[in-house]
Amino acid sequence: MLYLVRIKIDWGENNKNEYYKTNEWYELFKHNDKVCKWKIDEKGMMEFALGMYTDKIEAINDGKMLYFNILYDLHRNEHGFKLGDGEYVIQRWYGDCKEDFEKFIDNEEWFIIGKKHRFNPLGLAVFEADNLEDYEKSYKSYGIKWTAINNEPFKFFGRIQDLDESYKYSEKSQEIFRLISLSEKADEKTSILLLCQALETMGENEKKSDEEINEINKCIELINKSGLAQDQKSSILGMLQFGKNISSRKKCLNLVEKYCFKEYKHFDKEKVINEAYVLRSKIIHGEKILEDTDYSCGYFLKFIVLDVLKEWAKI
Repeated sequence: MLYLVRIKIDWGENNKNEYYKTNEWYELFKHNDKVCKWKIDEKGMMEFALGMYTDKIEAINDGKMLYFNILYDLHRNEHGFKLGDGEYVIQRWYGDCKEDFEKFIDNEEWFIIGKKHRFNPLGLAVFEADNLEDYEKSYKSYGIKWTAINNEPFKFFGRIQDLDESYKYSEKSQEIFRLISLSEKADEKTSILLLCQALETMGENEKKSDEEINEINKCIELINKSGLAQDQKSSILGMLQFGKNISSRKKCLNLVEKYCFKEYKHFDKEKVINEAYVLRSKIIHGEKILEDTDYSCGYFLKFIVLDVLKEWAKI
């Protein structure tokens, strides 16, 4: 049995490109003995094919490396695409053997699509196929028709020139990409909440300094000895215990300091984080936000999240 890595994205109904012929495979790069090709069909679907493989686990792993870099690049530099990063498990298990189910989970074999099922989802999948021609013949694609025209070559391909083994698509990185995808479709307020959540998902729940925690413990002791009712004590003690952790804003600033090495020409990283968290606090606490509020920090925050993710997700 041979396997072909396939990554499919919906290039979008407004992104027709007549610089390239449709349904013609173009070579993008070679990695070891594998060749990566791509094509666009008349329905607006772009496909990347990498193969062939005799080992399906190797195929999944290489596919996850390629998919991570495609997701990072398109989220950072383009817009208006459906990338298939909305969920990590792309199909259910159809068998009835417990051992097979355990292998399905352990090896993440939900990425494997055989000729019995023949569905062709967006995103990353590994297909059972003898060769590229067999894949095309056996698995049909479905999509929408293009409406707009562009005659320029895709700059995107110049940035995807090899299989970068430093990064691999994973359940955790998929969760971050999903939040980024949702933020791209959301209004300004919701977008900021989603991007802050994406950063916090990567951060660590660090504790405050020993000196600060000692002072908090003194307050806890005073509350325990007070004459307050038990429900009042419990409420205050809960806030004090939670206060031993660093704030969400500080957690994200630490994350940016640790993983974001880019220096941006048009904005300051720390200022963007601080402005985003001021807005986040007002949004979640229902505070009034002025009509002329500047939400540009949310636009810049997306670039920070992606660049943090790229370093955070290194293998």
